[in-house]
Amino acid sequence: DMAEVISELFSGKIPSHEHSIRYMIDVRSSCGCLNEHEKLNTAELLKAANDRFFRYQDEERFLYEMSETLIGCKSIREFSNNIGKYGNYYFYATSVILNCDCFDSSVDPAEQRSVTFDDEMYLVYRSDVNQNSFPTRFHRNEIIPGIEDILEKNTPVIFNALNYIGVPLGFMCYYCDVSMSDYCRIPQIVTSLNNSIGSYRNAKYQQYMVEYIKNIYMYDFLTGLLNRRGFFSEYKKFMASLQSSEHCGSITVA
Repeated sequence: DMAEVISELFSGKIPSHEHSIRYMIDVRSSCGCLNEHEKLNTAELLKAANDRFFRYQDEERFLYEMSETLIGCKSIREFSNNIGKYGNYYFYATSVILNCDCFDSSVDPAEQRSVTFDDEMYLVYRSDVNQNSFPTRFHRNEIIPGIEDILEKNTPVIFNALNYIGVPLGFMCYYCDVSMSDYCRIPQIVTSLNNSIGSYRNAKYQQYMVEYIKNIYMYDFLTGLLNRRGFFSEYKKFMASLQSSEHCGSITVA
């Protein structure tokens, strides 16, 4: 019945009456085979699916809030603190490592890199270490500062590359006990951080370019002194400051 209705819709016909289709959960193994050894409880499966769906929506809202906060950060220290603020609530057994040029506002975020990772990198977050010690600069040969402690946990270590519009940003490392819920949220977190860091870099680069262009038309390139436009701009500010105060002032032009 369902195939006939779909066929009619694609051919431009309007179904003559409503069709009710009974739903049926078809649970299979990852290979696609039927699980014949486990007795299925439809109610429990529906409840689990609903719980995951609504939790996913709440986590998306949380990650969106985190992204908004990270994009507005003024410095690497503030950026690191805010990752810690949200990460301590949502990330578990996680480290975030970023290239140094992620925090260099003069670097074009869309410029392709000749190497994937810088020799010097920043550890901006690690869930099992006091956040006050971050950001920490280290040589990438260490992979992660204190990685020996991580390996001693005897848990799986999962690395995920961070990138934005094809430009490498760094990587994340997970070293938690494997559970389906924690494992499935990894792509969600990685995608959110990719967009957050990429948007942060774009915002910082735009601010840098605004100041750069302002300096070009306000200052003489050879002498570094104010040009005609820059002089009158500063003159207006100076006169406005005098009018709002009781002080007198003078300007000498040589």
